[in-house]
Amino acid sequence: MNDLKEYDIVINKHNGEEYYISKIETVYDVDSGTSKRTGYIECRPYYLDKGLPDYNRFSIDDIELKQ
Repeated sequence: MNDLKEYDIVINKHNGEEYYISKIETVYDVDSGTSKRTGYIECRPYYLDKGLPDYNRFSIDDIELKQ
């Protein structure tokens, strides 16, 4: 899912809840001089009234982009 970007709305495959991406985790590779994705994203709940934790960290494999 390299097409994900911050503030995209995603759905967690395990609980069906909607989140928005607040940060796509990356690491800087000194040898190549570029940033590479770690495979994890930080998310915030899309609906605040659901009682979900404000901070969530998911594997990119656990989410799907909302259509």
